[in-house]
Amino acid sequence: MRRAVLFFLAALAYASGLAGLWRYGRMSLQNRWPQQGDGVLFWLQWANDPGSRRIAMAAVLALAVLAVSGWAARSGWRWLRPAAWAVRIGGHPAVAGAGVLLALAPHAVAPLVRPDASGKPSVVFILLDTLRLDYTGWGGSPFPGITPRLDALAANGAAFTQAISQASWTKPAVATMLTGLTPSRHLAVGRPNLGYYPNLPADRRTLAEAFAAAGYDTAAFSTNPNISVQFGFQQGVYTWREDTFMPAEGVARFAQDWIRGRRDPFFLYLHFNDAHYPYAAPEGYKGRYDHTGLDVPLTGETEKDFRELRREWSAQEMEHLRAAYAEEVSYLDEQVGTLVEGILQQRDDVFIVIVADHGEEFLEHGDVGHGHSLYDELLRVPLQFTWSPRLALRPGRHPQQVRTVDVTPTLLELAGLSWPAAAPGLDGQSLLPALRGEALQDRPAFAETDSAGSPRSGPTGPLRAWREPGEKLIVTDPWSAQAGRYWLFDLERDPGERRNLAVERTERVASLLEHLQRSGWLIRKDALPEVKFNLASLSEEQRHEMAELGYAEEAALPAGLIENFSPGAVPWATPNLGAAQQESGVPSAGP
Repeated sequence: MRRAVLFFLAALAYASGLAGLWRYGRMSLQNRWPQQGDGVLFWLQWANDPGSRRIAMAAVLALAVLAVSGWAARSGWRWLRPAAWAVRIGGHPAVAGAGVLLALAPHAVAPLVRPDASGKPSVVFILLDTLRLDYTGWGGSPFPGITPRLDALAANGAAFTQAISQASWTKPAVATMLTGLTPSRHLAVGRPNLGYYPNLPADRRTLAEAFAAAGYDTAAFSTNPNISVQFGFQQGVYTWREDTFMPAEGVARFAQDWIRGRRDPFFLYLHFNDAHYPYAAPEGYKGRYDHTGLDVPLTGETEKDFRELRREWSAQEMEHLRAAYAEEVSYLDEQVGTLVEGILQQRDDVFIVIVADHGEEFLEHGDVGHGHSLYDELLRVPLQFTWSPRLALRPGRHPQQVRTVDVTPTLLELAGLSWPAAAPGLDGQSLLPALRGEALQDRPAFAETDSAGSPRSGPTGPLRAWREPGEKLIVTDPWSAQAGRYWLFDLERDPGERRNLAVERTERVASLLEHLQRSGWLIRKDALPEVKFNLASLSEEQRHEMAELGYAEEAALPAGLIENFSPGAVPWATPNLGAAQQESGVPSAGP
């Protein structure tokens, strides 16, 4: 009996300890924790994950082996003897004792090596998926009273009216804010069906890893299927939850429960997906702005039908979609505002960032949705900070151009965390000096999408953008088959980006193109090692979720149609840069 008890104990111990050692030892190598100065994460992550599922499975298996071993002793059947041998060896005191020591090792070592984060501020990172700046009250929304909670937080904190996202869809945009790298450097830029770069590489250091290595507790809740364990976004997160269709109130409830009673500083990432289509606001919000009486949803299917010219959106239907979107934003404001106000009342050490990953198009340039272009309705996003009075930062509204890639260095500086030289260097600059009252200068912004474009707004090919105050250049990837297409906009005279000046102002095209190329952010991805993704590793449920939200596949031009531009679309220009390019020193690039 004693040996059976020891065998059972050894099975549980090895399931926890040995499996954990293998899992986090391998993760340590893949994430380059030792090289990046984050070796402590090996012990902290291992201690945080005793392996409840592994232990439960080991318990069932151990009981089965014990039952077979007993049966072998009674029956004398030789073919059952291996079970008896396993019990005899596994139940030896030395073997069981070694297993227990292995299982307890991370729990003994982790408290000794965990850095002391006491006195540092807690950080809450709130991501509002698909929220346009001009659909917030403080960003100039035409819908009255749409975001009173966010407006109040912006008035009492810091708000940036020219914050530019580095991508026009979720995965690369969020990865930029969690790594401090532009999309072509962090490489989480692809969709599974495209077969390349869909994951955030393990060796890209994340904010969560930086905070965890500094002794913070970390947690995240994602409601967008792109921001998932499947695609590598759990790096550095101790407590991870994901549920694609969880409404804002559920995410807020998780945050409240997780924060309650927590004493140590923490980093908490919350991803709210409510403003993403299909725009189905709950009762109490539905009908607040939409008085059309229509019920015509925008979904992955209807978006694809529209882009492939199988359906149209009437003016009244588009009015319905805009108003339904505004109702979702209003609901989101109530839930997020209440959550933030509660956190600020509960704690005196918290800094909160509220930001969107990208916006949404409603036929401004002939299309709907996001990801297909780099116009401002997709790139200008709300960025605001709020904090506990104890942090003694200066409120204010900032009209200067900044980038979402600046969020990572801002949070690192706030918490006094360094960035190891062995990790990929950050592309952004901290905004904390502006929150301390120092002068803020405009920063040039880069953005990219690898979408082939849209049959509605034009099959442009993959795009890169360079935005300076008052001007914006969009170009096709110079190494793509569509290289040589340009758009130039005067944002002061043409904020809606309606008139392409690329042919009229070739000198400015060449000058801005030179700035883009010298930034180091224009990267030839087809020269990098290709990272493939096995579509079969997605479950049917995950495939359905991706398709429902429009992430299944790109729309294609109907057969025989070479190019198409809907009303509102701005065709590309192919200016002869010639002397202007030579004068600026810009090298030509091509596929």
